[in-house]
Amino acid sequence: YMCCIKTHIDIVEDFDHDLIVQLQQLADKHDFLIWEDRKFADIGNTVRLQYSSGIYKIASWAHITNAHLVPGEGIITGLSSVGRPLGRGLLLLAEMSAAGNLATGEYTAKNVEAARRHSEFVMGFVAMKRVDELEPTAGGVAAGEGPDYVIMTPGVGLDVKGDGMGQQYR
Repeated sequence: YMCCIKTHIDIVEDFDHDLIVQLQQLADKHDFLIWEDRKFADIGNTVRLQYSSGIYKIASWAHITNAHLVPGEGIITGLSSVGRPLGRGLLLLAEMSAAGNLATGEYTAKNVEAARRHSEFVMGFVAMKRVDELEPTAGGVAAGEGPDYVIMTPGVGLDVKGDGMGQQYR
């Protein structure tokens, strides 16, 4: 069974809107979600426009997208202003599987705290382990105060251990 398909629509060389229509029809027919792995990482207004507009109009077809919290919680507000009315959800990139990545420690904890504050739109995390049980940093929202979260684990590979470019498969 499949519950979700992850896309990287910006690397499809012959993209046209018909591809999206076909993908939506398959999702409806087979009851799965579409996750556009966009990894938004800009200020709120810019991501709002990237999510709703341009050639891809991601919010119109992707049930789930994801974002880095590097620019602050305004990124959640910007994406939520478009996605929440459409019933969309957001995954925060709390951890990554790439060697030497900086998404660790306090950064990961800040993702969890932001998710707790924006639980109406943030549905979970991209993380290597359960992060939603982390204790908050000073002034953060306490663990156990909020919804359960989906944890999407990156870098899962059955036969290989990496991609030669820093990806570490589990």
